Amino acid sequence: APNNASLILIGDFEIAQALRLAEKYYGGYAPKELPKYELPDEPEQKAKKERTQTHPLANANFLSLGYKIPDASHPDIAALEVIGSILTTGDGSILEQDLVQKGIASHVSAGPFRTRFPGLFSVSIQMAPGKSDNAALGPLNKALERIKDGKISAEEIERARNQYLLNAYNELLDSSALGRNLGESLVSTDNYLREFQLLDEMKKVNTKDLQRVARAYLVDERLSLRSEEHTSELQSRETIS
Repeated sequence: APNNASLILIGDFEIAQALRLAEKYYGGYAPKELPKYELPDEPEQKAKKERTQTHPLANANFLSLGYKIPDASHPDIAALEVIGSILTTGDGSILEQDLVQKGIASHVSAGPFRTRFPGLFSVSIQMAPGKSDNAALGPLNKALERIKDGKISAEEIERARNQYLLNAYNELLDSSALGRNLGESLVSTDNYLREFQLLDEMKKVNTKDLQRVARAYLVDERLSLRSEEHTSELQSRETIS
């Protein structure tokens, strides 16, 4: 239904012509009354959830951690993006240095999964063969405690923020990526400029913001953890909820 769809056009075109073509190809679709879904509130989580999955040919572990966070429009998302970058973006990030460069893990990533509804701050760790989960969980928890204790320096924040902004700006140079960005922002927040606002908000994030947000969301009471044994060919396809 056209009243439940978004059309993003980017490029060197005449607006009047684009509107005529949009009318030509989409104008015949009649709007529809959209069903109204009453989504139930998710029960409050009061303790950490854990699950382990195995595979008979496993030669490495894959860790997925999901901390419950607010929806994509929430003002705390900017600080959560900075935390994700501090943890895993670039060679100077904490877990890249403590896990990947030391041969404990082969890959790490972290950041908020942004949706219209409350989502997850996800941390993914691909363990190196023969390395146990605890070898990664220790450094991760230590890094989170540093953030909660306000022991992240202004220089670390600046590095992480610049790394994130560089990646974001490079992506926005591509028309397809820009269109996808605008569309996803519109669908998830009703604001097609949300990503650009988020980049501005990130520039203002400081140590106290990180400390407050980490203490609020990156705690065991909001955590679901999955440890999965798999072969190098078998990739995790499951999302924690």
